[in-house]
Amino acid sequence: MDSIKGFLNYNEILYPFYYEDECLSLFPPDERVLLKDKPSIGDLFHNGLMNNEKREFINHINLTGTTSKGQDIIFNVVNNPSNDNGFLSFEVYSIFEYNKTTTMYVKDAGSAPKATEGKRTPLLESRENSIRGFYIQGDEINYFLEASHAFSSTLEFDDTKKGIESVSVETKREKEYPCGNIRIGDVEIDIFGQRYASYKNDTIQPLTAKSRLIFAFSKEGNVDIIQDLLYSIRKCFYFLCNRKTMRLNEAEVFSVYQEGKRNTYGKYAIIDRGNEEQNQELKKRIIPCSVLGERLGHLLQDCVDDKVYTTHIPDSYAKRNTYEPDRMIFDCVAFEKEYRRLFPEDKIRSKAYLEAKSDVLRKVDELIAQYSGKKKNKAKSIKKSIEKLDTSFGDRVINAVKLHSIIMDEFIVREYGKNTPSIVKKCGERLNALRNAFAHGNMDYEIIPEHLSDLKIIEILFYAMQLRSIGMEDQEAKKAICGLFGIHI
Repeated sequence: MDSIKGFLNYNEILYPFYYEDECLSLFPPDERVLLKDKPSIGDLFHNGLMNNEKREFINHINLTGTTSKGQDIIFNVVNNPSNDNGFLSFEVYSIFEYNKTTTMYVKDAGSAPKATEGKRTPLLESRENSIRGFYIQGDEINYFLEASHAFSSTLEFDDTKKGIESVSVETKREKEYPCGNIRIGDVEIDIFGQRYASYKNDTIQPLTAKSRLIFAFSKEGNVDIIQDLLYSIRKCFYFLCNRKTMRLNEAEVFSVYQEGKRNTYGKYAIIDRGNEEQNQELKKRIIPCSVLGERLGHLLQDCVDDKVYTTHIPDSYAKRNTYEPDRMIFDCVAFEKEYRRLFPEDKIRSKAYLEAKSDVLRKVDELIAQYSGKKKNKAKSIKKSIEKLDTSFGDRVINAVKLHSIIMDEFIVREYGKNTPSIVKKCGERLNALRNAFAHGNMDYEIIPEHLSDLKIIEILFYAMQLRSIGMEDQEAKKAICGLFGIHI
């Protein structure tokens, strides 16, 4: 993003600002403000003493102002500025540049004077803009929507049938097609996809295929909704790509007028500190919209509601086949969280088991009330153990494979050569031992080749459970997983 300068409000004071390279710098407007912001020796000494005692979450705040070009601007920053003798600097997370109003021509019904016979002079009207949605583009969105389908081509071969005589390419802008819907608070959001061609005659590649996702709000939204939704979209694409090297372009924010027409009036950019990755395989290794369809809405809603775990997803495509201890741990956490979400104890345990457990806990509570001192503490510890009593991690793996057998059977054969109950049982036992070893800090646990197959199985299981939970049929889920992981079965 280019550098930006202008004025911002901070602590009810108007500061000149300069933004460049992800850093927002505020300049004191006068000597009085400089002296106010400049830390004293006492402040420095106090902060140094208290530094080791502070345990606080640092929140984000919005700073509003105007740019040198006359646009309005909102910076979302970390509320922990560095202070260089009264000159403040903030780490920026997102930027919204926009125009509060749009001036446009409108046709007047009758009050405008006639310029010529039968025609009336168009009038200029200033309209207030409001957030009613946005367009978003990016390479991963092109892969997801399969932007290349914006073209249709015809080949003509020469007389030898070995060489191409001519190529005819036809393209037309597609209509928006539905990809689902979500809700954030009281705002319903419809999601659409669209593919189109872009032509520039002064470039090496004049004709390119592009696509975009459109998020249309049912009512006026605010900046916080855009920010939350963009973070959720990023998380959703981590899942769809099984990697975190991705970039989203600036969101083009639009308003909707009474006539139903959209008017783009601002750009919202999340500062991306990730690394881009160049690999021809990337466009293939994704769950595309042609498979996911309108279930994109279900998946994105789960991301908005923080139901999709993505910590375990590899940082890059290149690291997909690298298993460090931290990834092994997070793979286990991802599977366990998803299993607990979809199969809570009250759904998989018998009524008799649940009633017996409840009775035992009630008796323990009675004893805790009677005891005192160390005995009371021991009883509380026993209660916690009973509350956590459940099937083992390995048992959950075995049960999940069984519940998703149509999806998993061929993947089991691919990893182990055959699929039998004993194969699945040994997989569960190995993963149970591995998970427990890491959970108790035994990072020197011996890793054997079979563990890598076991970890691949629970990664696939994670996708199988999530995809089925959003309504995907088993064969569709299997196809999606094969494409994502590059598996041919």
